Amino acid sequence: MIKGFLLEWIPWVFNITMTTYDLTRRIAFAAYTEAVIEKELIFLKSVAIPISSIVFPNVADTLVKWRVQLNPTRFIEPQANKDFKKHISYLGLTVYLPDGTVCQLTDWINDVKWSGQNEPTAVELFTIWCCEMGNPYFHFISHARFECINMNGDIVNEIKDDIG
Repeated sequence: MIKGFLLEWIPWVFNITMTTYDLTRRIAFAAYTEAVIEKELIFLKSVAIPISSIVFPNVADTLVKWRVQLNPTRFIEPQANKDFKKHISYLGLTVYLPDGTVCQLTDWINDVKWSGQNEPTAVELFTIWCCEMGNPYFHFISHARFECINMNGDIVNEIKDDIG
């Protein structure tokens, strides 16, 4: 009777213990990664979709258009002074997708800063917003309509010919 009890319960206890240990270890590693490792996306000069610097750490600066730090969002050109950051000149940005979705980026864009020669385009801003918010709208970029409100309060419909 004791032998049967041990043969049934010891494996069960072992499996529960190992499952709990593995889950705890994965949660601790995810929390450490989220809290400590700086997230950075890289826009290459020839590609419109950013890549992660964690996955591709050795990208030469000559190939990089923007290095984008997340939370808070900072666009930095590789040759630029990283200490001097400017606010985006748009007061508002709205993206109209062909499926009828309207993405309002006005609140988010107020926290975005950049440093370099040229300001990030509306397409680059929308792409990073999609990455930060987890919205998979990359496939709509070529058909989306961007409405930007400039510093004068005028609405500018930006054309997406600056992709790539």
